[in-house]
Amino acid sequence: MNSISIFLLLLTNLFIVSKLHGQDKLLVVTSASIFADMIKNVGGDLVDVKSIIPIGTDPHSYEPKASDINLMANADLVMINGLDLEVWMSKVIRNIKINQKKVVILTKGLQSLKSEDYANSYDPHAWMTASNGLIYIKNIKDALALKISDDKRKSVLLNNYDNYRQKLVQLDIYSIKRIKEISSNNRKLVTAHDAFQYFGREYGLQLHALQGVSPEADIRINDFQNIIKLIKANQIPAIFVESTINPKVLENLAKEASCEIGGKLYADSLSDKNGGAPDYYHLLKSNLDTIVDALTKQSTQIKTQSNSNENIILYSIVFSIMVGSLLFLSVKI
Repeated sequence: MNSISIFLLLLTNLFIVSKLHGQDKLLVVTSASIFADMIKNVGGDLVDVKSIIPIGTDPHSYEPKASDINLMANADLVMINGLDLEVWMSKVIRNIKINQKKVVILTKGLQSLKSEDYANSYDPHAWMTASNGLIYIKNIKDALALKISDDKRKSVLLNNYDNYRQKLVQLDIYSIKRIKEISSNNRKLVTAHDAFQYFGREYGLQLHALQGVSPEADIRINDFQNIIKLIKANQIPAIFVESTINPKVLENLAKEASCEIGGKLYADSLSDKNGGAPDYYHLLKSNLDTIVDALTKQSTQIKTQSNSNENIILYSIVFSIMVGSLLFLSVKI
């Protein structure tokens, strides 16, 4: 056998091995980048994860393409958030009759919040706290475990899950500690759309949003004016823009209400790798740190200003007493 034949044989064997290795991976299709990152962390090299919605795109209004439907049809598992986040995805599942055993609802088992805007519907943004994130990743782990029969591969899965779980547990502890830095008077969060209700419930913040659960909802003039009144009445020092929503409206709101833009939050999508939320862990941490830093900074400024005013008053009193004493002495002399 000549060298060319040997080379071709080796190349063929390599191709076969790589194909077999690829077949070992479970093809998991999900809707958004946030869930794709969770699945990658739990599944590791055991999964090939495909996210349908591009980073930076609003999942509420996404319209699927033919390639998305084909991807879902060929997946080993289809993982969706549920709670009506991906209504279009649920329709595709029904229309192409995907086996329900392949469909995983990531929010299964968590305490969902009812939508304040629509009857018989729920707020889908349950991933916004680390404690809920723990429920998401358990559902991911359980679904993958049912698809893996090999003990060695299942052990890898469980190890991945345990490591990621500990990371989110520590983040939850960190979050509780950081929130305590915000004074009770400043625990009010004003955002572009209503994506932080789970965050508010978990960490004790009052939530106020210009738009409803979906950023596609129309902004009414009354809503805009009411938020301005709310900010002024409560002396809310900072409001927050979101990564997937045009910031102009919030910037105008801040100007009209005489408050600051506290920073950018991530709700419905990760950032790119160079942004503040390249993965789910950093999405949660970035949001938390941005909120706490902005509200405590403003609180410190207000306190400093208050102390400064108190000092001015004190100096004025002392100065008045000194002047009065000098005048009294001059009269006596």
